[in-house]
Amino acid sequence: MRSVHAAAIALLAVFIITAVPLVSDNNAAADAAVSLADIGGVTAPAAGATPVTTITETSEYTGTVVWSPTVAGTFGYATIYTATITLTPKAGFTLTGVTANFFTVAGATPVTNAADSGIITAEFPKTEDQTISISAIPGVTVPAAGATPVTTITETAEYTGTVVWNPAGTTFGYATLYTATITITPKAGYTLNGVGADFFTVAGADTVSNAANSGIITAEFPNTADAPVNITVSGRVVTGFDLEGLEGVTVTMITAGGVFSCLTDADGAYRFLNLFQADITAVPSETFTIRFDMRGHLVQAFFLNGELLGWNDVYIIEIDDAAIELPDVIMNDAFGTIEGKVTFNGRPISGVTVIVYDPESGEATMKSTNWEGFFSFSLPVGSNYQLSVSHPYYEAPETELFLANIEPVVINFELTQKEAATYLFGLDFTHSMMIIAGIIGLFLFIFVISYRIHIGKHPEASKVHYDSKKKDQE
Repeated sequence: MRSVHAAAIALLAVFIITAVPLVSDNNAAADAAVSLADIGGVTAPAAGATPVTTITETSEYTGTVVWSPTVAGTFGYATIYTATITLTPKAGFTLTGVTANFFTVAGATPVTNAADSGIITAEFPKTEDQTISISAIPGVTVPAAGATPVTTITETAEYTGTVVWNPAGTTFGYATLYTATITITPKAGYTLNGVGADFFTVAGADTVSNAANSGIITAEFPNTADAPVNITVSGRVVTGFDLEGLEGVTVTMITAGGVFSCLTDADGAYRFLNLFQADITAVPSETFTIRFDMRGHLVQAFFLNGELLGWNDVYIIEIDDAAIELPDVIMNDAFGTIEGKVTFNGRPISGVTVIVYDPESGEATMKSTNWEGFFSFSLPVGSNYQLSVSHPYYEAPETELFLANIEPVVINFELTQKEAATYLFGLDFTHSMMIIAGIIGLFLFIFVISYRIHIGKHPEASKVHYDSKKKDQE
């Protein structure tokens, strides 16, 4: 019996000893840990390129790629992109045993993963900046004499810039060629790399140049205007009868700098000294306006460069010299006409007094309308006049006008009945007189008829009256 137990124990020991190697053989056949560290197929982001969404498949794993920030179509400019790569081991491989930060991705740094994990984060460098595309540089004002030079451009979405002028100065001078050196500073996300030579433009500049890939621009502008000179204007006003000087004519000169006036002297002369400036290098570069005014007179002849400018009141003169001596201006007596009609309810009214008052002279002229309601006045030109009407029973608003020339001016008056001018049965004066006249006529008619009837019935009364009259005559 003891021998049987010993044999059983020995057999169990043999079984245990032989079974251990069998377990060890099963472990050797388990999944192998992923060993390919380099993840291929993840292309580094480039502006305008399309992002990959999967890695290049290996013998050990496949993988997907998700980008942050999210890409809509293609990669943008000046952006840092991060790829999150998720690996899926193939059969026979496992991520167990993969160490932390085991994987690598070409072009990315850093690349991280946790131990025993197939989720990899790969951060790529910022994509390239966008080449500046706005060629027209705004805000550089063309130099003008007396103006203040700008020192900065107008900021754009892509760049800012400074401006330095040569020659320097707080204001631009006359007759000077100015050159602006503009220095462009790209904004974030933009670059001058890729900018072509002479890419930029500046409004008003004769020439604009820049080197390739450069933000230093040279802009050369035309010469500023020549310095203006003081202008003197003189001349005479004479009569057309004997060409003698006409005294007291108001000469008015209108320039960009203001309005100036003077009176002609006893010889008809006038002179404006250094009252305004003009550039006389380009003819005609500027003009001024001159006019001649005198009550009761009009310009009848004014020859300039062989051209008759007469029968006018305003003249535009081209500036072609520093001292302008204008030809004689001939002025003659001139009378204009103010005429019109006076009506009531559209019917002409005669006998209405029309009054013309001249505020300058203080004189008043009066005329009565004719049977057609018409009136007419011959008055000196060049004056303001006030017209009014006078009538016991009618009225009309006063009117004012300026008689500029000899052309007739028509002023009509439509009368209204004065408020107190109501007579018979609420009628106006004219109709009231007509009714009164009718009543008187009717009364006379009745009287005559009655008298004749009376005589017809009493003829002896007529005979007695005749005899009495004859006796008185004897």
